[in-house]
Amino acid sequence: NGDKEFLFFDEQGNIIERQYFEIKPYQEFELLYTVFYKYFDGKVERTQINEDFKEIIVCKDIACEEESYYRGWRSFWRYFDKTIHREYDSRKYNSILFSDNIFSYATYDKEDNEIRKFARTYLTNGECETIFYRNGTPEYIVKKECTIVEN
Repeated sequence: NGDKEFLFFDEQGNIIERQYFEIKPYQEFELLYTVFYKYFDGKVERTQINEDFKEIIVCKDIACEEESYYRGWRSFWRYFDKTIHREYDSRKYNSILFSDNIFSYATYDKEDNEIRKFARTYLTNGECETIFYRNGTPEYIVKKECTIVEN
């Protein structure tokens, strides 16, 4: 299909950078976007950067996230967010939003201004609390509560 992917690894064999290129006919490679990975405290921070935006996801298991959210999703429908002049893949966002593997998700514009973000805190018994932000300001909090019913 003309697309190429270059991978960079650290000494432990963890992927630390991915570069995605498109090969244009009779032209050179064009860098579409770059993804950086940072590993800390049993978590992974995945930062995707292209010319229009930056997206940061902090999750428990990047292998699961890469497979679930980024493979073959370009063909699904999208909607356009006029506030930052960028397309969101709404199916990807909804999958991320409802995943129990995600700690936080944020998107930034070209000037590194926060556009949208949510931060999740995992509590006991499968419960969690998620704070949603827009333009750096908290908008609302959603709490998932679980009750164990005994027979």
